[in-house]
Amino acid sequence: MSILATTVPGLEDYVVKEAEKRRGSSIGHSYEKMSGRVILELGASSMAAAKSFLATMRTIENAYYLLHRGKVGPRLSDLATAISGVDLSELMGIVTPETSIAIEALRTGNHEYTSTIVASHVGDAVISFLEERGVRPLVNLSNPDVVIGVHVMGDQLLLGVKLTRSTMRDRDYRVASHPASLNPVIAFAMIMMADPGDGETICDLTCGGGTIPAEAMHYWARVRAICIDINLNYCLMARDNLNSAGSDFDVVSGDSTMGFMRSLSCDHVIFNPPYGIRMRTMTPIRTFYNELIAAAIDSARRSVVMITARRGLVAGLRDLDVAERRIEQGGMYSSIFVIRKKK
Repeated sequence: MSILATTVPGLEDYVVKEAEKRRGSSIGHSYEKMSGRVILELGASSMAAAKSFLATMRTIENAYYLLHRGKVGPRLSDLATAISGVDLSELMGIVTPETSIAIEALRTGNHEYTSTIVASHVGDAVISFLEERGVRPLVNLSNPDVVIGVHVMGDQLLLGVKLTRSTMRDRDYRVASHPASLNPVIAFAMIMMADPGDGETICDLTCGGGTIPAEAMHYWARVRAICIDINLNYCLMARDNLNSAGSDFDVVSGDSTMGFMRSLSCDHVIFNPPYGIRMRTMTPIRTFYNELIAAAIDSARRSVVMITARRGLVAGLRDLDVAERRIEQGGMYSSIFVIRKKK
């Protein structure tokens, strides 16, 4: 069974790593870097089994049971030809006369047609196919029983049945909403990059609503967290969210750049530093980053993982053992930096 999983562009390999760790064995897969899409060969016996497995995943946003994988050209006539060659026979076991459907189309690349045109052509093809077999589906764009997703990526055409009712980046533990919260998919991947062990402590120097430690608590059950933020209201948000996640944590209200953390008090420092909104010039921003990074390096025994959209502000990392990973979120590129501490 082939599954199309969507994620944050740049984290495709972490979708595979998480799936294989949860499965306990290697999984067939394919993806293009920075596409935000991964095809997983789960070998599940049914859509229900695949859906159950995917429900525990933290690195994906949506998933589709693939009905078709093919090629498509840039012209409108190419789209019509490609859709005419799609085998929709599996829909007969999914859609009934009482089933409502909707078409969801996503397109990237240079084409004569838009996502709306793709959705219209696929919708016409699906309805014609079903009506020829005596099934007239109900169209419901607001709350359908079945969503048929079609992804056009350059010359690739992928069509499948959506397995996720809503995006999986919406986490149940978020009972308090931070105005600039980190996408939990990114947070989870950052924790995977740190790779904490049982009994280790992670520290978030700018915790906001507590997304990073909450993600750590969800999967790494024996990891402990220390959450710090200068804003007391955000600390209260983090406390509520971490309580909801069932975590082992401490929340501290304070300025992480002031060096009140004991040296090497955390195994891993993982954080998403604020920038731009309250910093009026580049000089104070750079000073803030330098002080925060220095505090992180001083506090961590094993690793420091941080994300920023302003990679030029982390020039102080140049002399350290550091790896940079580029990702794309909301149409903006960011960098995740991983610093490994020498034993």
